[in-house]
Amino acid sequence: MNSVQALLNQGTLSYDDKLEIKRLGPDRPELMLEQVTKCKKREYRRKFNASTYSNYKWLCGCPIRNALFCFPCLIFSKELNAWTKTGFRDISHLSSMTKKHETTHAHKNACIELSLLGRSNIQAQLDSAYRLSIKKHNEQVEKNRHILSRLIDCVKFCGVFELALRGHDESESSDNPGVFRGLVNFVSSIDAAMKEHLDSATVFKGTSKTVQNEILDCMLEVCRETISEEIKNANYLAIMADETTDVATVQQMVIIYRYEIGGQPVERFWGFFNPDGQNAEALSEVVIGELTKQIGNQTHKLIAQCYDGAAVMSGAANGVQARVKQIYSQAYYIHCYAHQFNLVLQKASSINSSARIFFSNLSGFPVFFSRSTLRTKVLDDIVQQRLPRLAQTRWMFNIRTVNAVYENKEALIECLDEISHLPNIDDTTRRESCGLLAHLEDEQFLYWLEFFHRIMPHADILFKMLQQRNIDAVKVNHCITSFKLTIETIRNTGVDSMEKRLQETAHIPPRKRRREEHRTSEAKEVCDAIICHINDRFAFTNHLVSSRLVDVNLFPSFAKIFPEKELEEAVRTYPSLVKAQLRTELEVLYSRSDFHKADGAVAMLQILIENNLHEDTFQQLSELLRIIVTTPMTSSEPERCFSTLKRIKTFLRNTMTEDRLSALAMLAVEKKLVNNIRDFNNKVIDKFAATKTRRMDFLYK
Repeated sequence: MNSVQALLNQGTLSYDDKLEIKRLGPDRPELMLEQVTKCKKREYRRKFNASTYSNYKWLCGCPIRNALFCFPCLIFSKELNAWTKTGFRDISHLSSMTKKHETTHAHKNACIELSLLGRSNIQAQLDSAYRLSIKKHNEQVEKNRHILSRLIDCVKFCGVFELALRGHDESESSDNPGVFRGLVNFVSSIDAAMKEHLDSATVFKGTSKTVQNEILDCMLEVCRETISEEIKNANYLAIMADETTDVATVQQMVIIYRYEIGGQPVERFWGFFNPDGQNAEALSEVVIGELTKQIGNQTHKLIAQCYDGAAVMSGAANGVQARVKQIYSQAYYIHCYAHQFNLVLQKASSINSSARIFFSNLSGFPVFFSRSTLRTKVLDDIVQQRLPRLAQTRWMFNIRTVNAVYENKEALIECLDEISHLPNIDDTTRRESCGLLAHLEDEQFLYWLEFFHRIMPHADILFKMLQQRNIDAVKVNHCITSFKLTIETIRNTGVDSMEKRLQETAHIPPRKRRREEHRTSEAKEVCDAIICHINDRFAFTNHLVSSRLVDVNLFPSFAKIFPEKELEEAVRTYPSLVKAQLRTELEVLYSRSDFHKADGAVAMLQILIENNLHEDTFQQLSELLRIIVTTPMTSSEPERCFSTLKRIKTFLRNTMTEDRLSALAMLAVEKKLVNNIRDFNNKVIDKFAATKTRRMDFLYK
């Protein structure tokens, strides 16, 4: 539309056409202008250089006519000359002819018309009344933006602290107008401008549920734009997803993005989504759709996807991870290590009948105390600690139960004895308390209690480590190796020492020693099961092998024998890595002892960035570290988001729409991100004003 040929053929242009042509600007193609000038002694050949365009803002070109034209004169001037009709080709006199054309009246008038196009005329701009109205308008806009900013702060407060915005009755005379209206009233009591607005507003008060939803939508959009910009600047991206059912029996799928910023891994909440079904096709459609919005055709950028072990997510043939990998070939699947560790403990605790019986008996303690306020009161008075209930899917609570019962064993005996001798209690309570008291005095139960108490604190430490946001493959390998060595120590020495101590303190008849030997073998069987399942589930294969290259514990051995196999696997898995350069950088890394103290890939990458070694000296090593740091090892963040979901969408708020839910969850989960966004309120106000025509002015003139 802004080409010279189109302008010459257009004839009379409409006002809208002129505005669009001004927006597009002059067309400046490459021209094949060439001119030969002969002198007495030699011949000069001149060619048109495209850099000439930058010297003259009004200059444009036509590749069809192979000539130069004046852009403002083509649109506004009625004077016909070489610059508006045939085009200028004499490049040997270009400098002088352009200066001559710039001094003409027609050219200057055309430039003025082009500059004022879409604006008020000079006369109106010079009018003092007009300028006064502009000033008055901007002053009113400043007040309006101040009011809206206060409303945004109130919405933000409710979102950050997961509070319900709306109340039972939001009328002026209501005693329960809701947290949002309560905050607005509180702000008005300390802000005179806000109070004046609430008292006098007839057009836009800003407290309706429609305005609340629009503000939340704008907040969500601003946060997502910030996250999208971070993803755009990141080298690699990983995705985590999980799905659950909310209080309204609506399926909710959460998507989390993980990437690296300044050497530190970042996990960002993206939103809750409601897929069309619970099959792999519906779930993968949502995941791929959101990934396409972020990285488009940059298929190499997605390097990992982390889900739980459900077949619909982890299926190698037709699961979500397989469907995503068909499009993003380097998006390797990671089965959440926290979920896998939970399965390891679950399998080990049911490996034999003695372990199963122990946990079955142990579950009776928290159940007994939770069924009566009287029992709970006695527990609080004597033990001064509640007993967490066992759960088959959440072994963190089982770990706490074992530790709580072991550490408060004597207090529990006193507590149960007192309950069994209380007057006016029913027979069921007396019978159950005596049964639990018998367990605490039973040698078999106490043996398994002590045995699992030796294991569970180490399991608790590992479980917490696996749920950290900045965990990487190198650190995971260290933690798992340390835990496995601890279990081997308990198996080889701890079990025998336990049995020996019990035999010394209690005189066991010879006929019972065979049973005790069987108990020892069963305890070792539990340890063997833990070690075996850890070796199977936590084996670093395929894409995780590359993390061995930056494992500081292996640096001394790698300095002697270079890990050729691991390097080949890393380059094959991630083709963007340059093998020869990476090998050289790794050899230097292994030979320097000052790098051997780094605590994981995150720490090493930060060292390289802080010392400006990541761009030139260790370029390929930095790329490898970014890949390892970006790769998620656990999907704990989606579980945290589901906890937020349960607090936001409650029984009394079960009709919440998906957009409002995602916006409130974004404010709650990413509160630190929201606080770090510069001019957050102003950005929200700009979007709020641009969504539709408002009855209050929020944009400056």
